[in-house]
Amino acid sequence: MAKRKSCHRRKTFSKKKFSKFSLKKKNFYQNYRDEKNDFAILLSRYGLSENFSCELQSQAEKIFQNYHQQKKQIFQGRKDLTKQHIITIDGKDAKDFDDAISIEKNSQGYLLGVHIADVSFFIEEKSNLDREAYLRGNSFYLLDRVLPMLPEKISNVLCSLQEGQERLTLSCFIQVDGKGNIIDFSFRRAVIKSNKRWTYSHVEKILKSFFNSSSNNFVNNSSTKKIKKSFHKTEEMAEETIKITQKEKIFFAMAWQLAEILKQKRVAEGSILFQSREFKCHLEKEKIISI
Repeated sequence: MAKRKSCHRRKTFSKKKFSKFSLKKKNFYQNYRDEKNDFAILLSRYGLSENFSCELQSQAEKIFQNYHQQKKQIFQGRKDLTKQHIITIDGKDAKDFDDAISIEKNSQGYLLGVHIADVSFFIEEKSNLDREAYLRGNSFYLLDRVLPMLPEKISNVLCSLQEGQERLTLSCFIQVDGKGNIIDFSFRRAVIKSNKRWTYSHVEKILKSFFNSSSNNFVNNSSTKKIKKSFHKTEEMAEETIKITQKEKIFFAMAWQLAEILKQKRVAEGSILFQSREFKCHLEKEKIISI
């Protein structure tokens, strides 16, 4: 027997309908102050939806199948970056990874690559999927779940730059000199393969270990040999917290150098540095146990 597809109609509620009367009328709103119903109330209040219609799910599945059947043809004409060292850096709880970076040093300074998932290749303009994404506006990250802008086969697979997977990107290559000035840039449609999925906490630990003594030493070191020499002094500290290869160490050193140069340039031009705290709720059985 064929399996029945699990799909749902999108339910939206106007502000007028969201009233005490309608809350009492709906069975699942009878105890609306219960924490378990907070999520349903939130969806209703802002017209959000967890699910996609059968039609949209079917379209996403068709796009997914066509991509895998025509992979070789699709890759033709795109810049092959699958051998280049490219990484993603996102939050620990991130579900989709839509941007990645690469960096290398040359005679002009730094060549920074910014690689964005090529969603436009999969979603035809003014199609039903495009209209649905327009209505949703963006993906919503709530306490214990994500409301994606597009069906999972697209948002979390085809357009997610997952580690070790070939993915389509729109890539921007930015040539930056030693003073942080952009002297050239270009755009290419490309194919990448992310070398590793890093989290903000991992990268923070690496940078604190490597640049514990003085970050200026790394910023002023222009050659790869000097970078390698500097790493050997703090290698043991970094490896206590996370495993990292020599190639990755050099990558982070170059990225840190460029970040410091750009930061110093912004500050010199009058940029204001704002400091803020990010709060995270820890849940257990759908209840907040700590913040």
